[in-house]
Amino acid sequence: MAVRAERLASVDQDVESDADDENPGPSTSKKQKMSAKSVGAAKYRTKFQKEWLKVYPFVQEVKDNPHKFLCNICMRQVACDHQGKHDIERHMEKAMHQANVKQMKGQTTLGFQVESSPINEQVIRAEVKVAHMLAQHNVPLSLADELTPLFHDIFPDSDIAKNFSSRRTKTACILNGAIAPVLQQNLVNTMKTCPFTLAIDGSTDTGVEKMNPLTIQSFLTKLGSKFVLVRNIKSVSDYSALKYTDERDQLPDHNIFIGITTRSALNKRLEDGDISTRDMKCFYNSVRAFYTTAMNYALKNLPINDPMLINATFVNYDTKDDATFSQVEYFVQRFGELLPFTPARELELLQEEFTDYQLLMHDAIPSDVWNKAVTDEDEHTTYHRMDIVWHHLSSLKAPDGNPRFNRLSKIAKVVLVIPHSNAQEERIFSMVRKNKTCFRPNLDPKGTLSSILTVKLATKQECHQYEPTKEVLNKAKSATWEYNKQHHNQ
Repeated sequence: MAVRAERLASVDQDVESDADDENPGPSTSKKQKMSAKSVGAAKYRTKFQKEWLKVYPFVQEVKDNPHKFLCNICMRQVACDHQGKHDIERHMEKAMHQANVKQMKGQTTLGFQVESSPINEQVIRAEVKVAHMLAQHNVPLSLADELTPLFHDIFPDSDIAKNFSSRRTKTACILNGAIAPVLQQNLVNTMKTCPFTLAIDGSTDTGVEKMNPLTIQSFLTKLGSKFVLVRNIKSVSDYSALKYTDERDQLPDHNIFIGITTRSALNKRLEDGDISTRDMKCFYNSVRAFYTTAMNYALKNLPINDPMLINATFVNYDTKDDATFSQVEYFVQRFGELLPFTPARELELLQEEFTDYQLLMHDAIPSDVWNKAVTDEDEHTTYHRMDIVWHHLSSLKAPDGNPRFNRLSKIAKVVLVIPHSNAQEERIFSMVRKNKTCFRPNLDPKGTLSSILTVKLATKQECHQYEPTKEVLNKAKSATWEYNKQHHNQ
């Protein structure tokens, strides 16, 4: 072992001072000036040796100080410049180190960083994909305790299965330290380049200011379609002018919406003689009165004249012929920081795109896009998701190779990104209830529970199709080590 031993100069000076003490003379000041460095044993500047790792695998070299080592069990840097590896043995004998060893034996074994190799890379990938699968399907992470020995048993010929070792604690480390942070950073990067909104779900929706204007038109259309003639609904753009109170403007009794089960039960009672034709007519009159009252209340209390609602209708492909360019200009003026199209030349180009958009035929959108965009349908109307339709429109190219609706699609994106309901917030609450149950009450909302929700919200494909990036794999390698470091520093 190459060790450089240099005796401190002060020690030699102290020896000489001790010799002068035997012959007292006039120079007594030297005897009184004892160097502070002379107190204690001599120190030798021993450097950390890499061969120590074979004997003491729990230690690690400190890069910025070659005279110290890092104890991965105690998470402390200890000096080894005096007696070298004997300093490690002395540290092992201390009560603190032995207590930490005893504590770690009672916990789930966590591996430290290992050298990169093809099989290790494949094992880490497998551990990440399993952690992702458990989070995506609301499966308790405790299942990972059984998966490790199960893989060893059923896949004895697989090197990946033999080396797979990810129980609940390590699985949580991978979620919290690798998968979730990368997904969150990807979201932040997307938000820096695309418009976004912050949706907040209130405890009550008693004020009209909490109701998003984009929900109003859809709600009134669905409500009216249950009892009002379709031609009356199509003939108006302003629902305050809708004719619905007179029975002549309403659907006949056999078409008015009461539900299939209710209609079947009603017809059966009529056939059995339990009710008369007059009773049935009174029932339908009550249904008409209910729908009419509901429509009166909606028109009175909902912000149907909100300018955003009125001008947002241009994104509806089915009604684009009735749209005007002033609707597009409204959003350019309101969201000028996001839509830099206020210069005269930009407005001219934008108007050209809008005219081109209005001239598009229905078959300009492929049938597979329409089928994918279907969200609801009834006897008379099929409803489509305009975000899917506009995603296709934004991908169209002009003859010169540039985007055909470059400016108009950006305005449509701003309109469509505004939340149309609080359904997404309710889905998040449902996710929380599925994961934080009475059997799993200790999931930390700022820790593992947050990571699980991040994975579920960010994942669009099936779990077997998820492919972790190199950044996720690199973070997964050190996730358990970081967990140990934070855990033992608390």
